[in-house]
Formats: sequence, C-alpha cells, structure tokens
Amino acid sequence: MSVHDAVTIGKDTTTVIWDLDGTILDSLGVLEGGLQEVSPRYDITPPSHDVLVANFHGSLESTINNVLGGAVKPSLLQAIVDDFLIVQDTYYGVIEEHLYPDAVDLMKRLHDAGKRQILVTNRGHEGRLRASPRSIVAHSELRDYVDVIVCADDSKHRKPKRIVLDKLITEGLDLEKTIVVGDQFVDAEFAHNLESKGILVARNNTQIPYLERLPNGWESRVAIVTSLTNVQVAQ
Repeated sequence: MSVHDAVTIGKDTTTVIWDLDGTILDSLGVLEGGLQEVSPRYDITPPSHDVLVANFHGSLESTINNVLGGAVKPSLLQAIVDDFLIVQDTYYGVIEEHLYPDAVDLMKRLHDAGKRQILVTNRGHEGRLRASPRSIVAHSELRDYVDVIVCADDSKHRKPKRIVLDKLITEGLDLEKTIVVGDQFVDAEFAHNLESKGILVARNNTQIPYLERLPNGWESRVAIVTSLTNVQVAQ
C-alpha cells in the first residue's frame, strides 16, 4: 500500500463525492460499542477489533453477519440488527462526537473553495432513526457542507456501481471533474467505475483491507493518505 505525504484537489475539480462510514463518521467505534452491548444478549462473543476492521464494508446486515462468523441464521441476524439499531441510536445524540475532525476540516475547506459535495453511502435511511445519513447531516455541522445525499435505499443499486449516480450524471455531473473520498476498497472501485480520481484515508497508517481485489491500474487513479489534513485544496 503506497501512501502519499500530500495530495492536492485541483482548481478544475468541481465536485467531491464523500463516503460516510469510516471516512466522515467514526461508525466503526459505534459498531464496536454497540455489538459489545448486544452480542451477549444472544450468547455471542463480541467480535474483536481486528475482525471488525477486516469486515467493515457493505450493508449493516452483511457487516454484522460477517463479523459474527458469516453464517448467522436470517431470523437471528434480523433480531441482532434490530437490537443494534436501538442501541446505535443512543450514540447519535450528539453527532459531532463521532465525526472525524480531519474530514470536517476538509469539507469546510472544499466548501470555502466553492466545490459541490455529494454524500454517497451504503447506509440506509429508512428505519435508521438518528443514525440515518439524512439525520446525521441535518443535525450536525455537515448540513453546511453537503449539497446532495444518496442513501443505500434510494434505489436498488449500491456503491461501487456507477448506476447509483445515474440521475446526477443525467443532470450534468461531470465525472472528469469529480473526485471520490473514502476509506475502503469499494470507494476506490467506485472511483474506478466512475472513471474519476479518488482519495482513500488510512488513518493511523492502518492497512486498507482487500485492495488486491481492485482492477489493474487503480493506483494511477486513487491516492492514499494517512490523514485528510494531508489533502490540500487549490484556490
């Protein structure tokens, strides 16, 4: 994994597409805390931090299934997810407590530079209460920076499929002047599928899982940094 000391978002970039979980929001910490509380109710040992990191992508249901061994019966999985959503909601009383400062700072700098910012997340809106992406944005300083929100349940398609942005592309989104910011291999794959540039953040210089799954040539399109403070915005 090749890491860049600094990356610049150029003047010609008009739009930044943001991932939410793990990029703007420390949802891994919420997931870990929530499962530590919920798992014992079902006589399940809470997953380790390393297991959570290795499986922290996709939908909430698939993530919880994977971190609990990958073969949870559907009825049991649904019960665990339902309990987790109730516990998770308590974490989001004050959203700012769970936002990464480096992401919020970069969003502010992009806003000041006149960039359009779109949140595209595989987190759903319906039934997520205060953990809904729309609620998270509306009840935090993110409301000042995010122009468009695309949630997982806005259509039957999800990242990294290009089709999740078809409506915006039809409306004139210029993908050549767009950059994707995320923290997982799916965000790099999304940038590849859009034929856009990308930036991945690997905080604390941690290894990003599954980069080997990406198509050949992805590194020419996507840069990796250890903090979003290392991303400059050209004025």
